[in-house]
Amino acid sequence: MKTTINGIRYDTIGATFIGSNSSGSNPDSANWYTETLYCTPRSRRYFLAGKGGAATKYRNGGNGGKIIPIATGEAIGWIRDNMGDEYVKYFEGE
Repeated sequence: MKTTINGIRYDTIGATFIGSNSSGSNPDSANWYTETLYCTPRSRRYFLAGKGGAATKYRNGGNGGKIIPIATGEAIGWIRDNMGDEYVKYFEGE
């Protein structure tokens, strides 16, 4: 999946995979979503790539999904909330 937002290109191919999260197993549910956190290789910009139902932040992405850029602080929180102690290895020294 790839897109350009505010002149910055985000592409899941070539970006560093950090982790994934999902809200359940029923993709027909309005609250269902699946998302993956990535980091761009050169500029170290973080983004979520995901798909989801009508009640989620991915609702307008259609079947192809949606990319949402996030700040470093948001990425730290996402990793802490979804990956537990694994987040330390990504942000040591920041």
